[in-house]
Amino acid sequence: MYRRALVILTAVCLIAVFCAGCGGKGADDPFNTSALTGESNVTGAEAVLPSEMQNADESGAAGQAGGAAGGSASGTATGPLENGSGGAGASHAGDSLHPTKPAGSGGSATQPITTKPSGGSSTQPSKAEIISYFNTAANKVKTGRPQLGYRMALSMNFSIYGRGVPMEEETTEGTIPKGGDLNSAFPVSGKTWASRLSPSAVKSATRTLQDGKYTIQIVMEDENKVADATGSVHGQAFTVLDLNEFKDAAQEKGIDIQNVTNSFRGSTITCVVDAKTGNMLSATYILKDQGSATMQANDIKLLTLPVEIDLTMRTDYTMVW
Repeated sequence: MYRRALVILTAVCLIAVFCAGCGGKGADDPFNTSALTGESNVTGAEAVLPSEMQNADESGAAGQAGGAAGGSASGTATGPLENGSGGAGASHAGDSLHPTKPAGSGGSATQPITTKPSGGSSTQPSKAEIISYFNTAANKVKTGRPQLGYRMALSMNFSIYGRGVPMEEETTEGTIPKGGDLNSAFPVSGKTWASRLSPSAVKSATRTLQDGKYTIQIVMEDENKVADATGSVHGQAFTVLDLNEFKDAAQEKGIDIQNVTNSFRGSTITCVVDAKTGNMLSATYILKDQGSATMQANDIKLLTLPVEIDLTMRTDYTMVW
């Protein structure tokens, strides 16, 4: 899925540079990206949290809590996220994030960890306690290796000189069987751990207990003008789409990308954890990234284009232990 996003961005860059170099030919042809991306549709419903909440933020005020449930989608069943390839797929109206076509490479089976995260009492916890509890539960997903169902929806708006080019939303989904290697499929992709968040990285954290389950929502602090996305605070819990990788892909197509920065604003994580076992049962990661760069075609050195990419990446996970 991430690779496909980079390919789409590179293709749009090529079109944009070509159109800018020849003066453009109207609003209908060069900026129509539907042929590049295909069509898909995603609708979501916000889950209503119970009224008895455990809230913690830096000012001591109550944070907002909310969940998210996947809706209908048309996409592609794939393996681990780094191998998602896009393409046409069947409609999955009202799917439950357990696609019918399991995919992904299996790993060596291990016994699920039964140790429950610390800080799981019913008393009101501090923000630091909530973050510690979340880190332990998230990291347990990778070590415990439950069956993992995932569904990712990626939406982007590409802007050159302030002219927006909305791109069709891309979706991909799949299932990793129990005991499989989740290091690439679950955040942070490519790491053996899932979260190293610190309280200072979080604007607010809430925890709700109902029917023996904790619902946790984390609202991240904003990060502005980050040059190294993977080394950012968001990169301690999210799989980020590194625009520097996009830079390398574009260079292969004859486009020079410079001054790459990322601004993360309004990103959230919502998850449900079994209070008895500490097993995470579901999670929704919403990453919001406003990237910027300057772009120049190698054969049109006098033309430099300011580029902005507004990206929202939502991934829903379900775990079966």
